[in-house]
Amino acid sequence: ERGYRAREEASAAQATPSELPSGRTTYRQYTDIQADLKKIVADHPTLARPVTLPKKTFQGRDMTGIEVSENVGAADDGKPVFFLMGAHHAREWPSAEIPVEFGLYLTSNFGSDARVTALLKKVRIVIVPVINIDGYLASRAAAPIDLADNSGDPQGLLSLGEAVAPPGGSLTYRRKNCDGASPDPTTPCELQYGVDPNRNYGQNWGGLGAGTNPGDQDYRGADQWSEPETQSVHEFSQSHNVTTLITMHNFASLVLRPPGTHDAGLAPDEDALKVLGDRMADDTGYTSEFGYQLYDTSGTTEDWNYGAAGTYGYTIEMGPSADKGGNFHISYDRATVAQWTGSETEKGKGKGLRDALLAAGEEAANRGEFSTLKGTAPPDSILRVHKDFKTFTAKEICGVDTTGVDCAAAGATIPQHSQDDHLDYTTVVPPSGKFNWIVTPSTRPFELKAGKTEQWTFTCENPVSKQVQETRTITIDRGQTVTLDLPCGTKPGVVNSRGCVDKRKLTLRAHKPAKSKLVRLVAFVNGKRTKTLKGKKARSGVIRLSKLKPLRGRYNVTIIAYGTRDYRRVTTRVYKGCKKGKPTT
Repeated sequence: ERGYRAREEASAAQATPSELPSGRTTYRQYTDIQADLKKIVADHPTLARPVTLPKKTFQGRDMTGIEVSENVGAADDGKPVFFLMGAHHAREWPSAEIPVEFGLYLTSNFGSDARVTALLKKVRIVIVPVINIDGYLASRAAAPIDLADNSGDPQGLLSLGEAVAPPGGSLTYRRKNCDGASPDPTTPCELQYGVDPNRNYGQNWGGLGAGTNPGDQDYRGADQWSEPETQSVHEFSQSHNVTTLITMHNFASLVLRPPGTHDAGLAPDEDALKVLGDRMADDTGYTSEFGYQLYDTSGTTEDWNYGAAGTYGYTIEMGPSADKGGNFHISYDRATVAQWTGSETEKGKGKGLRDALLAAGEEAANRGEFSTLKGTAPPDSILRVHKDFKTFTAKEICGVDTTGVDCAAAGATIPQHSQDDHLDYTTVVPPSGKFNWIVTPSTRPFELKAGKTEQWTFTCENPVSKQVQETRTITIDRGQTVTLDLPCGTKPGVVNSRGCVDKRKLTLRAHKPAKSKLVRLVAFVNGKRTKTLKGKKARSGVIRLSKLKPLRGRYNVTIIAYGTRDYRRVTTRVYKGCKKGKPTT
């Protein structure tokens, strides 16, 4: 292994930098991926922050990535999420490379590239390069001894043999995770049969194109979300407003959209899904088609995100395809660099996956395809939309693995079942008191297709006590906007004060509640948070402001006083600068 690594490093050192944002010429190890993500965050702290998904892998590893957006630490901008992920399948090394390169491209071009800058001003991009970390590590670790990769793989026969070898791929051509007959996470991955994470998601689990035998390449697992890796993606998506999603794979040169099975009928949003799919295919030179046109698949990543949330989700199968010499990890230049730049196709030249991913990110903030909640509420209020429902397996869970044949024709089937599910998104009202929030539609696509409607439960919460102070029920479809003016348990008002601001200073005293104690005071001046007091300082009721800047000669001052027993009082006053008048105290 040391010799293999030394040869890789020597080759990289001698090579001319590639056209990737990183300039890389060789595949990353997982430690390289982690190092690049950490460097992105360190170099661009206002644009990128680390993300850790809710669950660890079967072998106990954190599932990590980054979030990229202008002012990434803000909680009050109402931006939607574009979720980009790679390496559901361990042997698909190029699929982990592109998400890292996209993160580097975004952060290095913000402020200088108009398209990137506009995108990060309105969308949050979450990048998780490797979903199947355990399997990926096992695949990469086998490289020094892999016969196919070290022999030149004549006619692709050795790699094919390794890819289909029981129990579901071996050495660098392992596909699945490291779960298996042994529940002990320290069991070597090579001794476990593994589960295909991209057949284990809950929506339509157990349908066509998912293996029923643990030795199958595409073994679906014991039940919906039986694997910690898919549980982690699911739980993250439940609580984040994901409007577009791309899961990277290779190798077929395809942009795949729902449905994943030939018997599912068209997706309710087929027209819009096709437009974006075709756009990304034009950028890459790939072919845009339905998922099942490659082969039937069920329980895939985008199945749930589209079916439950209305997310526009796609699988991108990177090229080159098999008929053009493609394989799971051929030369880095062809498998990664050429796919990023689009240089191997006539249509894709100069665009490639770079432009395709930018298009997917831009679609995330398309108010014509998603829903908008806007209005007014007290600054710092927590706004939440929530919905409970059930996610069902396939109508007939296949007893025998089949592709292109209905389950009933293949043999015994298992009755459909479901799991309780939900969506729960939050945002915070900005200092201006005005919110503008892009969310997914209230009615799930296939429920809408069946003539049904569903509602969001919309709540406004006190940020200190976390108590719900106002509740609405909202039905909203794609392209619609609902405007809400929310007191959230307060009686806000604007008062024109006789006082004035003297030498950019202002001292105010908060009204003390009769039956509670003050615990926090927050001051906003001209729509910007100016000061926050807690504890003893808040209990004094006095808030002193200095270095104030007028807006058109005025100071619009909002004070929010929080107290015990869910007390909240909002007062807004408008002051002018002192001339001859008495300073306000």
